[in-house]
Amino acid sequence: MSAAMIGAVRRALGDVQSFSRGVVGLPLRDYQLAPLRAVIAAVMAQVGGSYVIEFARQSGKDEAVAQMLAFLLLHYKNVGGKAVLAAPSVGQAAISKQRLRERLQNPFSGGLWRPQGMYGIQVGRASATFLTTAESASVRGHTASLLLIGNEAQDIDPVVWDSRFLPMTASTNAPTLYLGTPWRSDSLLARQLLAAEREEQADGTQHVFKVDWQRVAEELPAYRDHVQQRAAQLGWQHPFIKTEYQLIELDDGGGMFDAHRIGQMHGSHARFIGGPPGPLPASPAGGGDSPASTAGGGENKVYVMLLDVAGEAEAGEDEIRSANPRKDSTALTVVEVDSSGERPVYLVRDRREWLGAKHTALYETLIDLADNVWSAAAVVVDATGVGAGLASFLQARLGRRLIPFVFSATTKSKLGWDFLALVESGRYKEYADDGRPDTLKLWQQVAACQLAVLAGPGKMMRWGVPSPTIHDDLLISAALTATLDDLDLKPRMARTRRYQ
Repeated sequence: MSAAMIGAVRRALGDVQSFSRGVVGLPLRDYQLAPLRAVIAAVMAQVGGSYVIEFARQSGKDEAVAQMLAFLLLHYKNVGGKAVLAAPSVGQAAISKQRLRERLQNPFSGGLWRPQGMYGIQVGRASATFLTTAESASVRGHTASLLLIGNEAQDIDPVVWDSRFLPMTASTNAPTLYLGTPWRSDSLLARQLLAAEREEQADGTQHVFKVDWQRVAEELPAYRDHVQQRAAQLGWQHPFIKTEYQLIELDDGGGMFDAHRIGQMHGSHARFIGGPPGPLPASPAGGGDSPASTAGGGENKVYVMLLDVAGEAEAGEDEIRSANPRKDSTALTVVEVDSSGERPVYLVRDRREWLGAKHTALYETLIDLADNVWSAAAVVVDATGVGAGLASFLQARLGRRLIPFVFSATTKSKLGWDFLALVESGRYKEYADDGRPDTLKLWQQVAACQLAVLAGPGKMMRWGVPSPTIHDDLLISAALTATLDDLDLKPRMARTRRYQ
């Protein structure tokens, strides 16, 4: 290697910014460089310590990590050393490994790196290993002599981390880096954030780096547009916006609908008791097997019925459907779909409740409501447990207008998040308070509803009304509105497809 080439290598490996620009060819942004320099300095000084980096979602966290690892592997290719990156899933670890491979395809390391077994990449005597923190993974025996990384640390079980991964630095005093976005206060990321803050106070150097969406937007104007569009869809107070872009940690639980959300739910439109005003709409031809093409009152309106079914479901199913097992009320919410804007708005027009009603008796009533009263473009039915039977009978008459919804821990969690998005963005509106018993009961259920965010990947939440004296039938029925964004409900062209 010529003296000029040696000088170029030394300059490139003297700082991660020079490496990023001159070698990788994908310059890192200023907000990425400061935390990387701090971690690299800790690696080279062999001083250990904890570092926490919280980057707003889709702002370049994984790219920064890949370039840092490529820089370290080249720097230590002659003396040796090992970095370990752990992620919550095999897929996440594989993506990080692939990104490093791509960044090593540069003039300095393109011919040096090679795979190291199934999980590693080696450059000379230095290597990086990519592991998963899944309970079933076998990870014991690895040592991190350069750096230990916990990626998406908010989703890593602290018990697994402490028992299987933290010991990897016991004999090396390698620094540990935790990356992710906030979630719960008892997450690994939250715990290590407090630890890193204490280390800052002790040694006077920065260990915690937070880059929210506004900081990213200063360097990347297109990112501002992305976040603002996302917030317009979900609402600025939606938990995903608060955690992933504003970097605000969630409470572990509490009321699902605070004063702000309740205020967002209130509308000023009238309730249509017993059906829309004006002439009754015509029923879709052929028993509803074709998409609905007419609407109520001769005003080209589109109505949808949302049914939460009561019944003697099996205990496990019933506990998923509701925080109160053994419900005895079937609840119906009717919404009008306003498609005049960029995204549909759902106006509640009426609701009904049947206490202890047999499904055989409800069947004809629901068919009449769907065909002769509301000319419903779609009927979403809770098809969990015994609700599956009623849904099946209704589908025989309503055809493609019948949309079954099966509750599970996963689908109920998604329904809750999606319903909050409707509420936060102002796209779900209740009719003006009319003082009727079912209206009062709905608001009672809203006020009593509790939310608990769950630890681990998947952004799962558990929600419902825990009080033994207050059910949540009407609220569950209303929340089924969140399935409608997956349907085409344009006036005169309403088509439906299953909610996944």
